[in-house]
Amino acid sequence: MPGDGPGLIGRMLAVRVLPDYPGRLDVWGAPAEPDAALDELIGAAARVLAARPDAPIAFCHAVTAPAAVRLVLPELPAPLRTASVAASWQSVGAIVAGFASPRMPAESDPAGDPPPAGAELAGRAVEHGDEHVIKLTEAALREHARTGDPTLLVAADRFRGRLDPP
Repeated sequence: MPGDGPGLIGRMLAVRVLPDYPGRLDVWGAPAEPDAALDELIGAAARVLAARPDAPIAFCHAVTAPAAVRLVLPELPAPLRTASVAASWQSVGAIVAGFASPRMPAESDPAGDPPPAGAELAGRAVEHGDEHVIKLTEAALREHARTGDPTLLVAADRFRGRLDPP
């Protein structure tokens, strides 16, 4: 999809031309519990990141943005929790719609590789040195500890391999 300006924001703005884009965002049917909704959303974003070598920074943000929202949820009043999860879904939806076309079948499945051990993954991220690699690895380790989804670790490992060290 051609962008509507440079970078991530340009692509996210461009999704407004997709047929019925706002209506399709409402189809998800997110769980009522904010943490369960974020579990689903972050897991789906990790599958996209693991499957797609293109646009790694955009897909990194599709994982790390809702993972960061989870950090502040306990401090927010209930109405803001729901709104924050909804905004996360809209942001991830825009990133995927703007960058992940055409859809790849592997985006629907957990990554098949065995995940690296957490300490090994963290060490590789620090050694690599890129701030996105470190940020994604931290989020993947934190979310994996919560959900046990190995795709989070595989996605972080693959992402590190897609970026040149600084």
